[in-house]
Amino acid sequence: MLRSSRSFRFCVAFLFLAAAGLGGCATLGGILPFGVITAVQIFDDPNYTMALSVDSAVSNPAAVSKVNWVFGDGGGFVAGAPGRTTITYRYAAPGTYNVTAYIFGTDGNIATTLNNDITVLPGDGVNPPTGDLPGLISAANPVDGAENVNVRVILTWTGGANADSNDIYLGTDEDAVDAANDGTAGIFQDNQETNSFDPEGEDGHLLPDTEYFWRIDTVNAVGITKGVVRSFRTAKAPEKAKTPTPANSSVSARADQVLSWVAGLRASSHDVYFGKNLMDVTDATPETEDIFIGNQGNTTFDPSDEDADIEGELLPATTYFWRVDEIGIGGITKGDVWSFTTRPAPPPITSPNPVDMAIDVSVQHVLSWNAPGSVENYDVYFGFDAADVADATRDSPEFMGNQTNKLFSPGTLISSFTYFWRVDTRGPGGTSQGTVLTFTTADAPAQVVAPFTPANNALNQSIDQILAWTAGVGGDVDEFQVYFSDIESQVVNAITSARIAVLDVAQTMFDLPTNLMPAKTYYWRVDTVGPGGRTVGPLLRFTTGALAGLATNPSPLNNAIEVAPDAVLTWTAGVGSSSSDIYFGTSQSAVNAATNSDAEFRGNTAGTNFDPFGASPMAANTTYFWRIDSRSTGGPNKGTIWQFKTGPGRATNPSPANLAAGINNSPTLSWTAGIGTDSHNVYFGDDLTAVTDANTLSPEFRGNQSDTNFSPGLLDAVTTYFWRIDEVAANGDTTKGIVWQFTTELPKAINPDPSNLATGVLLDAILSWTAAAGATSYDVYFGTSLSAVSNATTADPEFQGNQSGTLFDPPGMMTANTQFFWRVDSLGGMTSTKGDVWRFTTLAPPAQVSGPTPLNGATNVAITVTLMWAAAGSATSYDVYFGTSQMAVQNATTADPEFQGNQPGINFTPAGLVNNTQYFWRIDSKNTAGTTTGSVFGFTTVP
Repeated sequence: MLRSSRSFRFCVAFLFLAAAGLGGCATLGGILPFGVITAVQIFDDPNYTMALSVDSAVSNPAAVSKVNWVFGDGGGFVAGAPGRTTITYRYAAPGTYNVTAYIFGTDGNIATTLNNDITVLPGDGVNPPTGDLPGLISAANPVDGAENVNVRVILTWTGGANADSNDIYLGTDEDAVDAANDGTAGIFQDNQETNSFDPEGEDGHLLPDTEYFWRIDTVNAVGITKGVVRSFRTAKAPEKAKTPTPANSSVSARADQVLSWVAGLRASSHDVYFGKNLMDVTDATPETEDIFIGNQGNTTFDPSDEDADIEGELLPATTYFWRVDEIGIGGITKGDVWSFTTRPAPPPITSPNPVDMAIDVSVQHVLSWNAPGSVENYDVYFGFDAADVADATRDSPEFMGNQTNKLFSPGTLISSFTYFWRVDTRGPGGTSQGTVLTFTTADAPAQVVAPFTPANNALNQSIDQILAWTAGVGGDVDEFQVYFSDIESQVVNAITSARIAVLDVAQTMFDLPTNLMPAKTYYWRVDTVGPGGRTVGPLLRFTTGALAGLATNPSPLNNAIEVAPDAVLTWTAGVGSSSSDIYFGTSQSAVNAATNSDAEFRGNTAGTNFDPFGASPMAANTTYFWRIDSRSTGGPNKGTIWQFKTGPGRATNPSPANLAAGINNSPTLSWTAGIGTDSHNVYFGDDLTAVTDANTLSPEFRGNQSDTNFSPGLLDAVTTYFWRIDEVAANGDTTKGIVWQFTTELPKAINPDPSNLATGVLLDAILSWTAAAGATSYDVYFGTSLSAVSNATTADPEFQGNQSGTLFDPPGMMTANTQFFWRVDSLGGMTSTKGDVWRFTTLAPPAQVSGPTPLNGATNVAITVTLMWAAAGSATSYDVYFGTSQMAVQNATTADPEFQGNQPGINFTPAGLVNNTQYFWRIDSKNTAGTTTGSVFGFTTVP
């Protein structure tokens, strides 16, 4: 009954042990100055029961994690309850005992050790008065005899009067709980100052459907008041979870499978376990990381596998195990371990377009691919960095979305840029991460470059404008887009109304369909479009020119009469005019209204004259109307209507033709009579001015005649003559003719020597010819090539020089048996006449000697023999060689002793022959073209 030393409470801070690491009132601290184990004998308990405490020996009993005891009676080491600084121990007999207390701090290490003697008295002591003991607890919960109590119940009560703390006892045996003290292991739970207790149990909670008994003893410094034993029964355990989805052992689960089950009876929540190892899932507890998923109230669970490529999915073709433990107030019921196997991974895409590593891909390209029907949809990733695309997830900026079709448009891309893309296939087996593919877009299309037409900022430009540009060097171009407007912003902003043409790449010019306004500024731009996108062209501008002034000073004068039908119309161009549009006809209204698409339009000229005769002959005695529109870059300025009336026509078609040269020196002149002509006044001479100005009183006048031909007689060679035919009408009106001219010929050189095609010409021949009348010198051409001599000029090697004489000595000796070509051009003043090409062949070397007598190899030849041979063609003499050595004769020259001399005859008598001797001889035929070596003949004289 008496535990007088149980609850001493001291807080002494003036003595600490540094080695203990504890001190003050808030920590264990060291041994106090009077620090000993206190002992109180409990006389109400069986004899020799002692209550031992270290409370008074440490400065902070609350920091004691446990105390291990040695009671000094030979019983050995006894471990105290966790957190307890007291223990009750019954000795076998009275006496003095040496007690040791090993005090542990909160770090689990021995903080300090106490050792002192205690005395156990015989059992005849007296307990302290009961009025000082604490009162019993009240308001216990659960109430005594409660049913269906939660296995995780927290026992609570209202503390007894004067109680400083409570000894808590709990068990399933009522008698054991009633008889227990603070040394009864398994039933004594703790001493604590609070008025609640969590029994926890072996599994962290009480057993289900079990009757428990509990007792709370109140404690103070005087002693302990034993409490009443109360009871309660825990609720029944929940039933197991059942009916799993997917079914147990399923082999067709999806990689995004959501697990579900039917809750067990009495289950209020569920502990879910999931993994790939059967034993791991079977043995898992809430403390098992990675396997224990958590506790939840609903009956579905969406599993994922951190090894899966896609977050939130499972691995394909993989077996998983799972378990659902049902939680209720009756505790935890461990579930069966179920399993399922996921479907195989979906196959990857095929036939990606563009192919991997593709280059020159259009910036408008739409990505596409193929895949088997088992693929349900696709996650598309697209970006600029291979690693980013490879590592991208659905939370990454590279994720473009999920789709069911096999096309993806990334929009307009950047030219000359490398992109990376990945398509993950998704299906029942989950997601298969695709290979990172790459492609590079085409270079930006080459920008158009100068020269531009019109040039940028050009002024005074034509209103009839053809825009032109130059294709630049760079990326491929598919088309040119031309923007044009007189409003700068429309071109700068490329509005649709300003785009006037889309041209293929072969066209680098565009003819504006309508004329522009004069003196106005226009803006234009040519953009290139190709696989690499659009390249904006430079902004260009030009200003059209102003209108020119009107044409003036018409000739013929306005309202003139008797104008020659072949008259050339002239005028003075308007100020600022660059050319003139000519309108001409016989109808005043038609000429006035005509445009350049009407028959009256006779063309545009940069000059100031128009010959209607050449374009369409005018009729005689006819009134004509004409108009000259002054044209400038500002367009045409319509001119005044002028008119005139024609007279007789001029003579035409002169023969010889005007400016003809090389005309026969006795020509007959002829012409075609002009319209309305009755006769012809003929003028002829060798002075242009005189013929031009002549009248019927001038010596150049050769008479009036009705014929259209005239013979001036024998004329000088290489002389220019002038003539004019004035056409005379029946009424005497005369139309002055045009002055024509011709030049008489210079004759060719003739009578070549050697004659043309001559043969056998001597190698040192001198060429000659007969002089051409009127020639003052000759250009001589000579060579061995017909075409070279025929086409040679004074700059070619065939030209041998210019000379006044009619003889030419070819340089050096001509080669034998060679065909030569020569030409002599006649020159006189500024005139030359190309000569005919003549040819000759030079003399060939003679033929080889034949017909020897005696015959070659003859024997029994007389020693007085005369050698003879047949004459060789073209030979003029013979070199004779004779001797007894065949080699000496064969190789002999005129300097060797075998040489017998040169002779014109065809026989030779050698002297001093001897009998029975072999002789050798050789005859070389000769002429001025050379020597032909003869064969070596041999004979043997008589024995």
